[in-house]
Amino acid sequence: MFARVVRASGSPDKLAENLDFFIQKLVPQIRELPGFVGAAALGDRASGRGAAISYWADAESLRASEAAASAGRAQTAERGVTTLDVQRYEMVIVERVAPAAANVFVRSNELDAAVDKLEDTIRFVRDQVVPHVRSQQGFRAVLMGVDRQTGHCLASTIWETAADLEASEAAVREQRREAGNVAGAANVRTEQYEAMYLEMKQPLSTG
Repeated sequence: MFARVVRASGSPDKLAENLDFFIQKLVPQIRELPGFVGAAALGDRASGRGAAISYWADAESLRASEAAASAGRAQTAERGVTTLDVQRYEMVIVERVAPAAANVFVRSNELDAAVDKLEDTIRFVRDQVVPHVRSQQGFRAVLMGVDRQTGHCLASTIWETAADLEASEAAVREQRREAGNVAGAANVRTEQYEAMYLEMKQPLSTG
């Protein structure tokens, strides 16, 4: 399983309008492409920042969808949305205790691991982080994607409510620091979002 994550920023008062454009105009442009598995939209209502995610069955499907994705970013730019960055990941960990759903809350953690420490970083998240967060109130899932060429990693935890997400911060802070040490990363960048939209053709998994 592979994913493209487009982080973007727009006016907070246009967030609902831009979300509707994503759902009604952009997702249909990729929904019927070979290998499409699903799409999601994350947003921060206060800042207007967010992320559009598409999931693909394999690396070839991801590559083949690039032209459609680029056209979609051009359309959103015309609406005043600024693309901040575009990252592509192999999904190496998907651990769930509840079905994928919208209207939940996400903490995303990004780091740049040394390539020779990437497997150690994946192993740390799988063996140390996943069991720890599973015990926290409101936990729903851990998803981790990596770029094996650059070492860039995105690990996200998903929570039932915003209060659950906030309450879990103290429990995960030390593990976040340890993950950075294992990865040889200078820092871990953390953002919080509301999952505003989700569409899946099949259950998201790493199997």
